[in-house]
Amino acid sequence: MKPHALSRLFTGFVPVNSTRGALASNNQTGSHWSSLFLLLCLMLFSFSVNAARLELDRKELLVGEVTTVHLKGKPFIALVDWKVSPELEIIDSDNDHAQVRGVREGSGSVTCEMNLSVHSIEIKVRAAAKPTPPPAYAPPLASPPPQASASPPPPAYQAPARAASQSSLVGTWRINANGYTGKLELGSTQGMLIGRVWFDAHNVWEPLEELYFDDAIGELSFTRPGANQSYRGRLQQDTLEGKFNQWSGRDYSANAPSYAWSASRSNATASAPPPQAAARPAAIAVLGWQGMDQDKVGDWGNGRPNGTPDGGFRLTLDLPDKQVVTSISLWSANDKGEKAGGHVWHSKTGSYWMLGVFRDGRQINPSHVASLGEFSGKVVLDLYANSSGRFNPGQTFLLEVETADGKVLTQAIQIEKAAARPAGLIAHLTMDGRVMEHVGGTPARNNGAQPTTDRQGREGGALLFDGKSYLELDLDINPAKRPQLTIAAWVRADSDQPTQQVASHDNGGYDRSLNIDYRGGGRGWSVFAGSGAVLGVKPVRVGEWAFVAGVWDQSARTVRLHVDGDVFEKSGSSGDGTANLRIGMNPGYGEYFKGAMDELWVFDRALAPNEIAALRGDVPAAASPGIAGTWNINANNYSGKLELSERAGQLSGRVWFDVHRNWEELRDISFDGRELRFLRPSHSQRYTGTLAGDQVHGSFDQGGSGAWKWTITRAADAKAGSEASLSLSRDRYAPGDAIVVNFKASADYADNAWIGIIPSRVPHGSEAENDRHDLSYQYLKKRTSGSMTFIAPKEAGDYDLRMHDTDNNGREVASVTFRVSTTP
Repeated sequence: MKPHALSRLFTGFVPVNSTRGALASNNQTGSHWSSLFLLLCLMLFSFSVNAARLELDRKELLVGEVTTVHLKGKPFIALVDWKVSPELEIIDSDNDHAQVRGVREGSGSVTCEMNLSVHSIEIKVRAAAKPTPPPAYAPPLASPPPQASASPPPPAYQAPARAASQSSLVGTWRINANGYTGKLELGSTQGMLIGRVWFDAHNVWEPLEELYFDDAIGELSFTRPGANQSYRGRLQQDTLEGKFNQWSGRDYSANAPSYAWSASRSNATASAPPPQAAARPAAIAVLGWQGMDQDKVGDWGNGRPNGTPDGGFRLTLDLPDKQVVTSISLWSANDKGEKAGGHVWHSKTGSYWMLGVFRDGRQINPSHVASLGEFSGKVVLDLYANSSGRFNPGQTFLLEVETADGKVLTQAIQIEKAAARPAGLIAHLTMDGRVMEHVGGTPARNNGAQPTTDRQGREGGALLFDGKSYLELDLDINPAKRPQLTIAAWVRADSDQPTQQVASHDNGGYDRSLNIDYRGGGRGWSVFAGSGAVLGVKPVRVGEWAFVAGVWDQSARTVRLHVDGDVFEKSGSSGDGTANLRIGMNPGYGEYFKGAMDELWVFDRALAPNEIAALRGDVPAAASPGIAGTWNINANNYSGKLELSERAGQLSGRVWFDVHRNWEELRDISFDGRELRFLRPSHSQRYTGTLAGDQVHGSFDQGGSGAWKWTITRAADAKAGSEASLSLSRDRYAPGDAIVVNFKASADYADNAWIGIIPSRVPHGSEAENDRHDLSYQYLKKRTSGSMTFIAPKEAGDYDLRMHDTDNNGREVASVTFRVSTTP
C-alpha cells in the first residue's frame, strides 16, 4: 500500500479538534486513543508483512495449463494487486488467490503487491510438442520502414487450414481497439512473428513486441510498448477478437482496466507507410446543415440559450498535426459563396453575433474567446448561430476557420429545402458525434459511448457501447401517454450473451424493451412487453449490422418484432416504466449493450411493416411497383375483390367477399417487390403470397392455425387509387396562412368525396377514422382536377391533407404532408 493510501485509510480515526470546554477534553482523549490505534495498526502491518508468503499448487506448467497461487499469512487489512510477467496470464483473482495460465515458454513470475510489501514466486512454463514450424515469410516493413523496393510486401493472404498456424496471421489487418481504428501488419521471419500497428488517430507506425501465437488454442498475444498495452485475441477464420489492458511497468496486472479489440482481414497488402502529416494540408472535410431544432446560444455576445431556435451546422475538420484553431465564423453570402448581406456570427470577434462551438455536446466558448483550443486528426464540431430570421431554404453562407499560423479554411454551404419529417417521429438519434436530434426536446446525455465506424464504413458515424456506457433521453414512452410506439435502430452486437438492451425504460415491471433475450426458449433479438413478449426468436449474428424494430400497440394488444426482413408478432400489452428512455441499458436491472449503434428512431405510432421496410431502406418511399390496383380474390373458394392503393410508400387496402357483401379494411400491408403480406383483422387472418406476373399465389391462416390457399388476379376494369393525387407548392406554413392544394381525382368517386386537414399522427387508410379527426374539409362534387384553399391550423405541428373517395365508409386515396411552425 502506498503511503498516501495509508493516510486515507486512517483518516477516519483522527478526530477534529474543538475549542468547546468538555468537548475539547473528550476530543483530546480521543486523539490519544487514535494515536495508539494507529501505532497498533502499523505494528500489525509490520508483523503481517513478514508473515505473508505465496504458495503454488504446481511449479511447472505446459502452455495452456492453469495453476493456483495462494496468499498465506495475509493481514486483517490488506490491499492486494496480482501481477504476472508476459509468460503467464491471470484467469481469475481475489484477495487470497490467483489463477494463472501458461501463455508462452519460459520462466514466469507471479507478484503480489500488498500494503507496503511485494511477494513473488516463479513458475516454469514448457512448450507442448508442436508440429514442424511453417516456412518463413518475408517480414512486413519495419518501423521506420525502408523503401518499398527494399522489402517486398507480405504474400497475399491464403485461407488458413483447419488448424490455424502462425503463417496464417501474416498479412494486413484492419484493427479496432476500443473504437480507435487503423492497420495491423504481421509478418514472420526465421520462424518468429514480427509486426507493427498504425492508428488513424495518431498517424504513426508503432513497432510491436513480444508477439506470440499459440496454435493449440489459436491465440495471438503482443504488447504495444509505446502505450503500455498488452493484447490477447483468439483467431476465428478471418477475425481476431479479444481484450487488451493498460498497465504500469512491464507486468500484467489483475487490477488494470481491460478493453475490447478486434481485427479483420484487409484487402490491402502491406505497403509503404501513409504520407507524413506535413504532406497533407489542413482542410474542411464536411460541412452540413443540421436544422433549427435546438436553442444553444443567444444574440450578440450571449453564449447561453435565449428561447429562440438556432441555425445548426455540423463541421468536420481534418487536421494532420496539432493546430490551434483561433476562430470560426459564419458569413451571409450570395449564390456564388461570396460574402454578402452583412450578417456575421463569430466565435472570437465581439463586434459580431455569437457563434457557439460545441464538441461532444460540450460548449467550448460560453462567450467570444481568443482561441478555441488545440486539435488534431478528424475533429467534429457543432456550430450554433442565433437565428435572427436568416436561416431559410436556399440561403447561402460562407464558413471560415482560422488557425494560429494565419491560414484560413473556407467553404460555402446552401441550406436546402428541408424534407418533411415522417409522421409521428418524436426522436431521431443519429449517433454521429452530435448523438441525436430529439424532436421538440433536449439532447440525449452520453454516458461513455465512444465514436466508431458506422455501417457504411464512415469514421465517427456511429457510437460504440462497451457494456458499461449508455445514452439517456428525456422521453416518456409509457403506454399511458403513448399507447402506440415504434423503436427502430441499426445495431451491431459484439456479443450474443443475454440480456442486453438496445432501448428500455424498464423499472422492474412489464415494461417496453428492445433487446437480446433468452426467456422465450431461444437466444436472440427480442421485444419485451411483459404480456406476449417476442423473445429470442431471431439469432444474433455477432459482429454484423442488423436492422431491428419493436412495435407496441396497447389498444390492439399486439407486440411486433422486425429483424431485417423478418416479422414476428404476438398478442400482448405493456405496463408503465420510468419516465425516460435509456439507450444501451436497462434502468431497472443495469443490463447493458455491447456493440455499436448507427441510428435509432422513436415514433409515437405503430408503424406498418411496409413503413418499417421503407425506414430500413429496402423499400423506396415512392410507390410500391406492380401491386397497387384492383384484384379479383379467391380465398379457400370464397371470391370477391381486393383493392390496394399507395401513398408515399405506405400501402392501404380493403377487401370485399361476395358472401359477406361489405368492405373490410386491411392492416399491416407490406410489399417488397415480390412478397405481399396483409392482415384481415375481422377474422384474424394473415395472408402471405408471391407475385408472379398478374397473379399473387399464397396461403393464409386464422388465429395462427391452419393454412388455406388464396390467389388474386389483377382486374382489367379498375386501378384503385391510381387517378388520385394531391400537391402543395411548399411544405411549411405559419398559423392562419392560406394553403392552396392542387388535386386530381377519379370521375368514379362519389359526389361527397372530400379533402380534409388531418393531424399526421392519425393512422392512414380509413375514411371513417379520418372523418373523426378532420379539422376542416371540402367536398369534390365530382370535380376531377383543380385547387382548393384551406387555412393552416393555429397549433404548430405536422398535418396532412387527405383525399377520400366517399363520405360513406369510404377509403383514403391520396395525401400530402405539411408542417405548421411559428419559426421561419
